[in-house]
Amino acid sequence: MTSINEIIDEVLGRSFEIECAEISLRGRDDSIGPFFKGPGMISGRASGPFTVRLHNTMQKDAGEALKMWTDPPLVCCDARDYFGNEWTGGWLHPMIHGRSATRCWVEGRFPQLSVDCRLTSLDQFRDSTVIYYSDELRLPMLEVAEIQRRRDSEIEQISTEWDRTQFDLEGSRVTVHADAENERTLVSTTHTEGWGPPYCEVGLADSIAFVCSAPVQPRVVVRFFNDRALLFVRETHTETKSGLPRPIAYRGPRDAAFWNLFAAMLRHCRLQKEWPSTRLSRLFTELILASTGTVHAFVLSLVLGVEDLVEQIVGKPQQVPEIGSLKEYLEAWQGNAELRENAVKVISSFLSRTSTRAHLKTLRDKGVITSNQLQTWDSLRPSLAHGKTVDYDDERLWEKRNQLIMMFHRLALRILNYRGEMSDHLTSPPGRFDFKWTE
Repeated sequence: MTSINEIIDEVLGRSFEIECAEISLRGRDDSIGPFFKGPGMISGRASGPFTVRLHNTMQKDAGEALKMWTDPPLVCCDARDYFGNEWTGGWLHPMIHGRSATRCWVEGRFPQLSVDCRLTSLDQFRDSTVIYYSDELRLPMLEVAEIQRRRDSEIEQISTEWDRTQFDLEGSRVTVHADAENERTLVSTTHTEGWGPPYCEVGLADSIAFVCSAPVQPRVVVRFFNDRALLFVRETHTETKSGLPRPIAYRGPRDAAFWNLFAAMLRHCRLQKEWPSTRLSRLFTELILASTGTVHAFVLSLVLGVEDLVEQIVGKPQQVPEIGSLKEYLEAWQGNAELRENAVKVISSFLSRTSTRAHLKTLRDKGVITSNQLQTWDSLRPSLAHGKTVDYDDERLWEKRNQLIMMFHRLALRILNYRGEMSDHLTSPPGRFDFKWTE
């Protein structure tokens, strides 16, 4: 058997190949047995999906073989490597190559690979979840380590490295460690009641993506228990660029505000306890992807994102009082039937619910957003709703974009119940201000 650390070193941040004595491809019904079986290899790059390739040794009758060629089943793979590790991967549609189903090789691509490992006394973690990123994430760490270079008994060089942040999250110990030597970042949390796998691993990953405003994903996730650990290697984005600035921009180590926001997002994820991600996390991920496209698509996403955030703050729109009696009056009107029908539709679809604009005015009065941000959103929303694009000749286009970014960030931080420092992306370079709001 291979140790946890040996497997992580083998698959994290690099291409890898796992030679397997036996690989079997099976369907959802375990009672049917495998479709293909034989020796082969599982491989992957530093990012992206994984590939399995096996040389089939199972005998197939002609009818069964023909069905697999014309309509390949959805399968997952079970594999045993030459070190005795038992791997599971899936799901995939196999591609069959060769003259027949009994003399062929089979391959396919899949998004996740996992292995169950026994822990030893040398393993550091117990009852914890650890997520591993294949590079350093440029995080403003709070703790510094002193590094000495010695030659015999003489100290030749002393250097320092800001490499760790630790804090308590309602009884759980959360640690973020930048491992510069191995070019990776580790984020871990201990398990407590109501905060365990799989929710805690999603919360950690979503919180890192939120404060970094980038589509960064952990390549490896390990769920440590008392004597065993379950290790996952997962498909990650090959491109992690983002056009969305961080809510709190990086300005060097010892940035307590950055970690206060990270902790606020973690508490939100813990409270929501959703799989695979909270609504706020999903919206933020979509906005990050939109930020890498055109200005028009990004602005449109920001405008619509504001509406989603408002609904998360105030709840689903409520019916306007007395709208029922107005609708009954219109339905009883004896005038033009087509005009009456259209008027009822307008009343039902638009006027029967409290408007986003009305809620935004209330949030402005409470200090969550500013008047300029409300005015910018209000000027763009009607035209975008009717399919009109952003005016690229508008000299204030980038200013409006930045106003919407700030508006989005402030609403998102209100959902997290965050008060404190945040970045002002209307200035260059971004400054800081104290984000305060009232209930």
